[in-house]
Amino acid sequence: MPKATFTFNLPDEENEYRVMSQAPNSQRVLWDFSQQLRSWIKYHHDFKDADDALERIRDEFYRLLNEYGVDIDLWNYQRAEYITGIAPNSPTG
Repeated sequence: MPKATFTFNLPDEENEYRVMSQAPNSQRVLWDFSQQLRSWIKYHHDFKDADDALERIRDEFYRLLNEYGVDIDLWNYQRAEYITGIAPNSPTG
């Protein structure tokens, strides 16, 4: 069976490693979230208005992130570093 190996130069690529290590749980969050959205659409919902819907959808998203231990701030940190070339918490960032 084919295998793939990811290699990280720690501690320099600690953030990339942490993002990659969360990938399975991130996928579970997305799956559960899509199923909840499907349920609200198929079996109706009790949202009062658009603002209520957005708030409850956001709450469900963050509940799932917390349940599966996914830290999306890691992704923001990695994106900021990718765009600027400077780590946000580095002496030059």
